[in-house]
Amino acid sequence: VADLIRWNAERGEMGDGEAWAVLAEGAMYGYLGGGSASRAKFAGFAERARAAGNERIEVLDATRQMWGISMIASGPKTIERLQTAADAGNGTAARFLVGLLRDGNRMNVHRHLDNADAALAKYGATIGPDDSWRLGETIAAARARAPAAWAKLATQVASRPELATKDFGRDLYKANPNATIYLLQKKLAGEGLYRGALDGIAGRQTLKALYRACSRLPDDPPCNDSVMRPDVLGAVFAAR
Repeated sequence: VADLIRWNAERGEMGDGEAWAVLAEGAMYGYLGGGSASRAKFAGFAERARAAGNERIEVLDATRQMWGISMIASGPKTIERLQTAADAGNGTAARFLVGLLRDGNRMNVHRHLDNADAALAKYGATIGPDDSWRLGETIAAARARAPAAWAKLATQVASRPELATKDFGRDLYKANPNATIYLLQKKLAGEGLYRGALDGIAGRQTLKALYRACSRLPDDPPCNDSVMRPDVLGAVFAAR
């Protein structure tokens, strides 16, 4: 831990704001000295991250509010923090805000797709065109509750293959697991790896096809752990 702190601090002193954010994240989760001693270090690292222009620190601060880390947990205050950061031009906070409104957190922030749409419309210029398109499709996925809607989603996603990233696949799965399994079934059927029904259900044939696709990936993802991990599914989705 001491070496990690020293290495990131050296990077931070050279102007790397993300290095300070990494240390702030470690502090908030209690990794830098244990418990309250670690969490007490967050403010100092956060101040340095902000001074270096790091955007992710506002997401970390909102996450502390959301889960009640060193403060009282509050969903509304979490949204307010993210909106304030997004209003100031923080694209990372704006993207996180839209995703949070799309998915909720099963505790103090409820899924609200209309609010996700409104946030995307408001902060689209800050988020940028490519990420805005991806977020829009994940919101569409969250609304897609029948095979016909999944097919329409598949057509939309296929229209922009250059935007198919691991993170996009992972976020689609968070938004709607069945719709994403449908997308993967259709993709793998086109690659000759799947011959079952396009039903959005991760049955035996689907799992076998996902494993075969995963085993072909060049970066050695944890296929044997579980091909149903969101990061693995995202990697299979993005593979070309």
